Amino acid sequence: MSIETKFINRELEIEALRKLAYRDFSNVLYIYGPEGCGKTRLLREFINEFDGIGIYIDALERENMESAILLSPLARKAKDMLITLAEQVTGPVGRWLCTEILSLVERISLKVQLQDRGLVIMVDDVTRALGLDEIEHYIKWLYELRWRIAKEYRPKFVLIIATTSEGYSLSRVIRHTYNVANLLWNLNRDASIKLMLQLDPPSMHAIDSVWRLTGGNPRRIIEIATIFQWDIERWLTRLELELRSLVRIIKAEQLVHEVMQLIEDPDILDRQPTHKLERAYRILLESNLMMYSGLMLLSSWIEEDKSKWKLKADEELGIGEYYAWQIPAYKQVLCRLLKG
Repeated sequence: MSIETKFINRELEIEALRKLAYRDFSNVLYIYGPEGCGKTRLLREFINEFDGIGIYIDALERENMESAILLSPLARKAKDMLITLAEQVTGPVGRWLCTEILSLVERISLKVQLQDRGLVIMVDDVTRALGLDEIEHYIKWLYELRWRIAKEYRPKFVLIIATTSEGYSLSRVIRHTYNVANLLWNLNRDASIKLMLQLDPPSMHAIDSVWRLTGGNPRRIIEIATIFQWDIERWLTRLELELRSLVRIIKAEQLVHEVMQLIEDPDILDRQPTHKLERAYRILLESNLMMYSGLMLLSSWIEEDKSKWKLKADEELGIGEYYAWQIPAYKQVLCRLLKG
């Protein structure tokens, strides 16, 4: 079931993107966050209201050119010219577009003057599309492309953004100076309730339960409401079945104790690191269950209160100072399976 909900509680992030664009941000902005936290929706909303030349690319789209690319209102004059590019594509269209950004800019420039206009380019879910081995090279290529576009077309400013939810790519990217990584997290409680109220919840008890299980992850909230019709136990059962193979690996590698430690306290990895804890975390990271959350938030670019620059620790939601579970349900289900 497909549903379009109102865009909620990302005003600070939209304003941060706007500020970074107009300051002519020279590095690639690498936005990192949990699967389903709303990265794609944020980028698409920004492009839809952007008053300059905006290009959004869904790097994971395989076939449909119109789904793979979204243009800002001003750039849509060149839409037909870009759609014809699909005739040249023999593989996944989103991946192909990732490497043809300069061609897109060239075609748009034939229809719309770029000089003295703002240009924003967004590549969504780049790590999953290109693979871990390519991500460092690609981000460096985006950085060099930014300067080439600025020199050739002389836009007022250029902002290039790449996003991912794949935590294992982060350490490879943030060690380089040509990008800046920021965290985008799930919705807060108030925003999550506003989202759920659009989805015909059966009761306030259901709203509270879904908040505690999802930690405000929009995709999971919508999944529970639409696919599972607010049947939370059925959703949890599905999650248990999905995680059973991971539990088998954890047990086979004799890491049950370490995973339970991470369930109790994600930051134990930072305070009391061991080889086995590191291995347990790596398995959970590669499974997109846990992640490093110690980055500055995207909203920190416009937030004056220093205490709000980072994600606030929350034991109930499985969020530590530096490490976090992507949603609370993961740690709850794993705990139940490992004790069973």
